Amino acid sequence: MNFLQDLWEQKMAEAWEKPERYIREQLIQSVLWAKTHSRFYKKAYASYQDNFTLEEFAQFPFTEAKQIAADPFSFLCMKPDEISRIVTMQSSGSTGQNKKIFFSTADQQLTVDYFQYGMRTLVNPGEKCVICLPGNNPGGVVDLLVKGLSALGAVPIIYGSIDNLQAAWQFLEREKPHCLVAMPVQILALCRSRFAPKQFYLPKILFSADVLAKSIVEEITQKWQCTVYHHYGMTEMGYGGALSCFDDSFHMHTRAMDLYFEIVDVQTGQLLKEGEMGEIVFSTLNRRGMPLLRYRTGDMGRMKKKLCPCGYKAPVLYDVQGRIQNSFAQHGKRIWQKDLDEILFSFAGILDFQIIIAGDRLQIQLYKNKIVLPEGRIKEKLNALLGSTWQYDLLLTEQEKDLPCFYGKRMIKWEKAMDG
Repeated sequence: MNFLQDLWEQKMAEAWEKPERYIREQLIQSVLWAKTHSRFYKKAYASYQDNFTLEEFAQFPFTEAKQIAADPFSFLCMKPDEISRIVTMQSSGSTGQNKKIFFSTADQQLTVDYFQYGMRTLVNPGEKCVICLPGNNPGGVVDLLVKGLSALGAVPIIYGSIDNLQAAWQFLEREKPHCLVAMPVQILALCRSRFAPKQFYLPKILFSADVLAKSIVEEITQKWQCTVYHHYGMTEMGYGGALSCFDDSFHMHTRAMDLYFEIVDVQTGQLLKEGEMGEIVFSTLNRRGMPLLRYRTGDMGRMKKKLCPCGYKAPVLYDVQGRIQNSFAQHGKRIWQKDLDEILFSFAGILDFQIIIAGDRLQIQLYKNKIVLPEGRIKEKLNALLGSTWQYDLLLTEQEKDLPCFYGKRMIKWEKAMDG
């Protein structure tokens, strides 16, 4: 264990001896900094006191993506020449405006420190970690992960998105990594590929950048006898948000030193009780370039504060469903893409799928390998999930070379807006 890890352990011990006190103190500092240096928060939080309880903070205004898209520089708390990284992202709203997220060098170092600390669960010094994520821009998630792994003493190897399964297998068999960081569907396709060896030793996999279905975890752990971890994060968080431990792939320890999480009712915005499903909201505790307070992620999940069996004392995120926009509802019943993942990926021949919605009819495009799919069983399971409310067309396409079809976060495509 190096000095940084000792420091993290010391800070965590101090923070979680009295966690509510630590969070409250950090939030007060963050709110004061934002009100002093940000045009947006100076106005939005003008009537709110600087000394508050966590219960009172739950009544403070939210920050929403559309507000950042409308005027990103109003959130800036440092001089432009003190900002080392600007990320421009497509907003999920209907305005078409892009969001800009600003980071200082110190802000990015917080993420490097978090990655260094978190990845020691998966790799030891000297062990190889292959990163199968897109992009390698300076200051991006891959770059910061590489820095965190390097500081840990591990050996990071960037592969990038998997677009050729044969080439990917040749690479992995040559490098023999201890750990793999990738998106779930790409690794499922790799696992189901005709190029897959009969035996492959890969102790640990970290899935990120997409929701994770239990059907995917069960197949991969069974075939490769590996331990699967899951990471939840987004650019606005500084990439890192929560990481599962060895005890449960779907219960993720929050990045509690740097982020304060809340779960709120989507409609009313009121704080929900522990364990209730709602929208994930976070506030940054230590960021100075562009702090975000009560930011609505648009993701749904649950949170609990029960002590994890591994001994970690921070709150745990679980049952994360993904973006609210990545679901559809009618007559009070909401279906998530993750629900469809569980059903469709349980069939060995399916590599990926795309949902297209037009009115009250779905088009379910399945991308498969050469295995003959039992269409009758697939429709039986889909009917049980969708009920009589939804009509659908099931289309099958055989993928040449068994390649996965979508290389980013998978989203439902809407051809016509619906109420729900």
